[in-house]
Amino acid sequence: MAVELATLAKAIAEPNVPSPRDRILQVARECEQRLPADFVARHKNTPIKVVVVCYEHPEQTIRAIKALQVNVRIPFSVLLFDDGSCEATRDYLRKLAQGDDRIELILSSENIGCTRGRMAMLDRVQDEFVLLIDNDCEVMPGAIEHLLLTLETNPQAQAATGRIVLPSGKVQLCGGTYRIENGVLHHELLDRHRDVEEPIRPSGFCDWASNCLTLFRTEIFRRHPLDSTVRYYYEDLEWGYRLTHAGEAAIIRCPDAIGIHDTRSKVPDATWPELERRRHAMRFLETMSHFYRKHGLIIEDAPLFMPELGDPNDPRSFTAAKILFELLLAKGSDSVLKMWQEGALSPLFVNDQKLRLIEELRAALENREAQLAALKTHVFHRDAQHAALTTHVGHRDAQYAALTRELAKRDASLRHVEQSKSWRLANRFHRIQRRIKSMASKAFRMLLMKR
Repeated sequence: MAVELATLAKAIAEPNVPSPRDRILQVARECEQRLPADFVARHKNTPIKVVVVCYEHPEQTIRAIKALQVNVRIPFSVLLFDDGSCEATRDYLRKLAQGDDRIELILSSENIGCTRGRMAMLDRVQDEFVLLIDNDCEVMPGAIEHLLLTLETNPQAQAATGRIVLPSGKVQLCGGTYRIENGVLHHELLDRHRDVEEPIRPSGFCDWASNCLTLFRTEIFRRHPLDSTVRYYYEDLEWGYRLTHAGEAAIIRCPDAIGIHDTRSKVPDATWPELERRRHAMRFLETMSHFYRKHGLIIEDAPLFMPELGDPNDPRSFTAAKILFELLLAKGSDSVLKMWQEGALSPLFVNDQKLRLIEELRAALENREAQLAALKTHVFHRDAQHAALTTHVGHRDAQYAALTRELAKRDASLRHVEQSKSWRLANRFHRIQRRIKSMASKAFRMLLMKR
């Protein structure tokens, strides 16, 4: 309630500040204006097939489809694949599909995973171009048109990927790169964390692209299908890596194509129950193990899903990850999850006692550093006080010296007066005066006595 009131108060205080969504839409409309004036008219007979795979969360899927319906001005049709959702979710999707003959709804009887679902739909696509979007991504005005324009003006490119923006107005990525160090694949999301209004890298080729918002030449999947063994996440990274090593500069960035991605972190929440957290993580670790089997590389994210592997900056964590992946490939995820729960994976991990000791030492070091910082601050203030007192004493010393000089002048003047003739006459006058007063006093006493 307090947060809501604070938000309302801020909105009242800043009534003209646009929301993040308004800012994203404004940038998208500016990008849309850069399309050739006759682009839409020239593409009335260039249909695009859109593949959307969804699982539960019907509200997200509905927003994604409605964004296509509202914001895309060239012909398109949708293959909407439901990956084994509950019946209530399917009812929502049926109503959505019934209202638009461009939507073909395919219902899976089981959950086969996003990658397999996408490949099943790609096998059905006959159009020249196919767009892959996540069901939690809303395309902005002009986005699909810009992706198509980018492929048309770059015939050597097999895919064009857009600028994917989070609801906060920060860029999530616009294409990606990777590097390999000591058998570990480190992947980078280009232009990540920039504000949507900020200038970003111009259009150009990149190593991989998210399937959240990417337009492909359909033919590329006949030669290079998605790897269905990479079932949960990372299928786009694997595909880009594979094409790069096949010698095809396939993917080009298109910053003018903007989509809002209402994504959630794939890393399990630390507040979840342990078994739920580990079961969730195991799906991604299993996917990474297939990447390792195929390419001999460990994806850098492994320690995020299994923190017991250790610090990602410690090479030993990836040595442990390699052994873990070998176990997953040999025994399967269910067996390895059971071993994890029973503590049988402990030999893979840095000794728990050592970890606790390291954490205690690290905490003690941080505490000492905090104390040292506080002490430095205290010493700084004391030094400032000392400097102020020194300055004050200096002023007092200067005043004392000035007074001393003034007193010396006065003493000199007094001695000069005492040595002068006038001073001697004055002294003689005072002595005579005192004598006369004494004699008068005696005479007065004698006169009293005679009476």
